Amino acid sequence: MLTRFFSGFRPPCDRSSLLWGLFLLTLLLSPNLLLALGGGPKSILTLPGLSFAVTFVSLSFLLLSLFRRPWVLFLWCLPLYALLPLELYFVLVYQHPSTVNIVASTLTADPQEAIHYLGRLLLPALLALALLVGLALFGVHVLRRRHCSLPAGARLFFLVMGCLGISVIVVKNLLKEGHDADGAENQTALNIERTFPIGFIYRLWQVFEEQRHLEGIQARVAGFRFDARLLEPRDGPGLNLVLVIGESLRGPSLSLGGYGRETTPRLGHDPSLVAYSDATAVASLTRTAVPLMISRATAADPGRYLHEKSLLGLFAEAGFATWWLSNQEQLGVNNKTITALASAADHVVYLNQLGLMQTPLDEALLPPLAGALKGPGPAHRFIVLHTMGNHWDYRYRYPEAFETWQPSLRTLAGYSISDPRIKTPMVNAYDNATLYTDHVLAEIIALLQDSPRPGVLVFMSDHGENLFDDARLISGHAHDTSWDLRVPLLFWATPAYRERFAHTWQGIVAHREAPVSADNLFYTLAELGQIDFPGQEQVLSVASPSFQPTPRYFLTIKGSRASTEDVLRQDRAFAAQPGNG
Repeated sequence: MLTRFFSGFRPPCDRSSLLWGLFLLTLLLSPNLLLALGGGPKSILTLPGLSFAVTFVSLSFLLLSLFRRPWVLFLWCLPLYALLPLELYFVLVYQHPSTVNIVASTLTADPQEAIHYLGRLLLPALLALALLVGLALFGVHVLRRRHCSLPAGARLFFLVMGCLGISVIVVKNLLKEGHDADGAENQTALNIERTFPIGFIYRLWQVFEEQRHLEGIQARVAGFRFDARLLEPRDGPGLNLVLVIGESLRGPSLSLGGYGRETTPRLGHDPSLVAYSDATAVASLTRTAVPLMISRATAADPGRYLHEKSLLGLFAEAGFATWWLSNQEQLGVNNKTITALASAADHVVYLNQLGLMQTPLDEALLPPLAGALKGPGPAHRFIVLHTMGNHWDYRYRYPEAFETWQPSLRTLAGYSISDPRIKTPMVNAYDNATLYTDHVLAEIIALLQDSPRPGVLVFMSDHGENLFDDARLISGHAHDTSWDLRVPLLFWATPAYRERFAHTWQGIVAHREAPVSADNLFYTLAELGQIDFPGQEQVLSVASPSFQPTPRYFLTIKGSRASTEDVLRQDRAFAAQPGNG
């Protein structure tokens, strides 16, 4: 039928060219087809799935209408064929198109980390990449050699059908949104954003637009003020407040929280330590979680940190000298969000210059911390330590002396984080890394004890980790499961602090069983630092007697807000089913 359609125009596409063109187009649209026909939330059998199908087919028609010679279109799309394995993998795992965060993370993936992450999947992934690009190049060659072109009538047909399809979606969304034009426009844009390749190109543009905003963040927020004031006299003995941001450490893996293995022997025997039993993260990716942890941004307003200062600015206004000591990488799109915020500190130190697989152990943070605590300068000091913690590959996160549970990943080679067969050595290596984190935190406490100033340590992980915990056989993070969200939240203070600010410490102790999240961190740290400002919300500070638990939300991997309680409840129900524990 298609051959007869094109035969009425000059010059026509012969049958072979037409088949190659259809094949290349189908290949390019395969992520959309997989979503529409895969039976997931975007199934064509549902109204949202049907809308999605109409959207990507209409966009395909519009693309075809732009090019008289199809080979030019497919040649321009050649880089997208190279990215197809990534998009298909994400669709298969998450039943959702890739997101801005995933695209940003992929752009700066450490080559060594990627190799270890893929493990045995590396060779198939490279073969798939070579095959897809090879097929695309050969198809372009065939279409070009045979002078295949789309006549004006065919292109007009594609243009009309594409515009008609998009118009239908706009009208449907207008009716759905109660004739709200802005709502219909946003919903249509969201449908388009989820498609491939048009939506993927838009996601790429969003990544670089985000980076453009970040590059000017310090100049943009320079005039912002919290109007913060220190409740204690500025010329007093001063305070040390240390915030340690953990990495990929989940609360259920700490013996402090009831885990069967003794993964926190030093912290667990410190009577001054207060461990919160029900703390959750606000995102399951570092690049989104950390900015929300150190600012007033939330899942409902994730871009707030782009327009106002973070904790570093708050403490600086109150007269604290500030430090950002990091064992994570500084460079790259994936880290640029955090780097931009960290640059507001008076002193910024990055120890990791060699990549994720050659990162110094977190003990490397101890000497610069000791210098920050002992060196001359303002009496009050706010110090942030960003650790590598339990970041994959876990085998690189602890020294030989902490190889307690075996066999670990150190006995394997060529493995993949997604291979359930390595569950035992994976969990052993993860627990060894947790044991080492216990050691590092205990050493930080020792440094605070040696300082003449009253001091506080606050530790919270950015997100958790999945370790093939149930029948879903999920590993790593960014899956938005309860294992991603349940994180440790620990408080420790020197005797001098607990005595001098007894009312504050009593609040910390009193609320240790309350449901809290990283949304409480900003206001709690302000309270611990004895800082007051007009935007302080006492109900969100666990150090305040006015604290009240509030509904918890997190920013999903898809970029939307979701209920933390819903995820925790769903995962508990799933685990309770026979065979899922």
